[in-house]
Amino acid sequence: MRAVGVLVTVVSCALALAIPAQSATASRWFWSPGYCKSQLTTYGVDIGDGRSFVPTQAFCVGWGGPYCEWWKGERQYTRFTTVMRTYDGVVRRMNLRTTGRKTWQGSDLKIVAYRVGLGEWRNVWGEVTWQIALGENRKGCG
Repeated sequence: MRAVGVLVTVVSCALALAIPAQSATASRWFWSPGYCKSQLTTYGVDIGDGRSFVPTQAFCVGWGGPYCEWWKGERQYTRFTTVMRTYDGVVRRMNLRTTGRKTWQGSDLKIVAYRVGLGEWRNVWGEVTWQIALGENRKGCG
């Protein structure tokens, strides 16, 4: 029964992950979703008020349309919706914009869940981000 309640909550949270409309600024640094994940889990996130955290797991969903391009048969992006989990089970979501080879700016950082175990992270949050990715892929690239 808990799984059904969690799924309903997660689906509701998925709606909160909707990507806001923003103008396409000219960042020329395109990243793969895997590179985005690596940057977050390796270097962490500075919140900007003196606090920071290092995600132990992350999903990065690249935005379609003007925020992506094809490179060597793979889609690369300048904007991402990220969902990150820390060791203590806190799940946060954030929009990420690339600014350089290893630099980025985040916005709209929000805690969306507490005490999320690894199974729930993989099964529920993995599915939510997969559904968001499907929607972004439908937008095309370029």
